[in-house]
Amino acid sequence: MSKAPTGRTILLVLSVSITALVVGEMVKSRYVDTPMDDNRQPQMVTEIVTPRPFEKAEMAVGNKLEGPYPFFDQNGQQFELSDWFDKTLVISYIFTECPMVCPTISASLADFVRSGFKTLGKDFRIVSVGFDAANDKPAAMLAFGEKFTSDFSAWSFVSGSPQVAKRLSDDIGIAYEPDEQGSWRHTMGVTILAPGGVVSSQLFGMTFNLDELTEGIEKASAKGGKG
Repeated sequence: MSKAPTGRTILLVLSVSITALVVGEMVKSRYVDTPMDDNRQPQMVTEIVTPRPFEKAEMAVGNKLEGPYPFFDQNGQQFELSDWFDKTLVISYIFTECPMVCPTISASLADFVRSGFKTLGKDFRIVSVGFDAANDKPAAMLAFGEKFTSDFSAWSFVSGSPQVAKRLSDDIGIAYEPDEQGSWRHTMGVTILAPGGVVSSQLFGMTFNLDELTEGIEKASAKGGKG
């Protein structure tokens, strides 16, 4: 008979899973029984679910986005993403019914804007892209966006066709998919584009400190200034 996993083993499983999620991986775990005459505990095997979002995002660094990427902004006006490629651009993929991750990421970006370390509109812009086509209509994007900014001139909350959202996500290396509970799994982080629409770096997590956002924006701006 297989022995039940100990509390310590369960805690280890949780730690492994949480760590994997933090760095952008999707994992699944299972127990493998040892032979009947073996006194060892069942072994827990953690498998990386492919594709690996972390690797996909990192592999996109250096991609040059060609467009067009036609969306609608939070006011229902046509919005062409490539029109904002003249400055450093932070892209965040969100869905408006997200209970925690997307609001936390957006709040972290809002904190950075308020810090004044870099000036929104002058040094960089932000685009939050709604990928849940059934729910992320302009009115929902506006209600979501108003929680984080009152000035949409340099931080736009856009949505549109599933095809355009998916093509952009593939180009910048972001993954998302529906889960079994009717919600979504997606890469947790933001993408920074250099002027000209080149993927400069990826920041993973739900919150970002002032230094890493400042460094990411400065790095992207420097790349855009070459040539």
